[in-house]
Formats: sequence, C-alpha cells, structure tokens
Amino acid sequence: RYFSLIGPVIQGEGIGKELLGYPTANINVSPSQAIPAEGIYATWIKFNDQLLPSATSIGKKPTFHTDAPLTVETFILDFKRNLYGEHLELEFVERIRGQEKFSTIELLSAEIEKDIVETKRILGVL
Repeated sequence: RYFSLIGPVIQGEGIGKELLGYPTANINVSPSQAIPAEGIYATWIKFNDQLLPSATSIGKKPTFHTDAPLTVETFILDFKRNLYGEHLELEFVERIRGQEKFSTIELLSAEIEKDIVETKRILGVL
C-alpha cells in the first residue's frame, strides 16, 4: 500500500495550464496531514472508482516565487475534466526528483515533459 493524501481540488494560480500547457489539480491538504518531502512524484489518483496515472509536484513553485506556500499539484495524464470541489486521493508511488528553480519557463516545461515520461515508465503506462 502506498502513502496517500486526500483532499478537495481547489483553484490554483493557473500556471500549469496557462504558461506550461500542463493543467494541474491543486489538492487542498489538511495542515494535520503528513506530506512527503518537496519534489516530483509518480502517483495514482483515485477518483470515482478509477485509478488515474499522474505526476505530482509538492513544493513552493521556486521558478515563479521566492516565498510561496507549499502546494500539492497533480497533472493527470490524458485527462481533461474539471475537478474543482471533487475529493481526490493521491497515492505516492515513487519520487522522481527534488524541486528545482529553472531560469526559463521553456526549461521547466522540458523538465516536466521528462517527468511525465518517467512517470509513465514507473507506473507502467504507455
């Protein structure tokens, strides 16, 4: 059994969708919940009795902010639905890398693409 977090999807800043082309579901995690270390993870989302492959970022968006609150954001592979208000369970399978500050949005976007390829490999999804 994997470590998991549960919470509702809340409105984020729109950076993933608008600037990077990777819309994310921002999970509102209770302050009392233990959270894994900052980084990028291969994860499964439990939603409506489905297991959906996803790549999750836990961090403070260092490329865009110098002093931001910790966020849990997940990009669900091949999924287009609006999930605002839905409760999701995130299962953490494997840590891919730590958080990094990138000098350009293009470099960050290229790294996200690598993270998605690695997520697919880890989860056995093609």
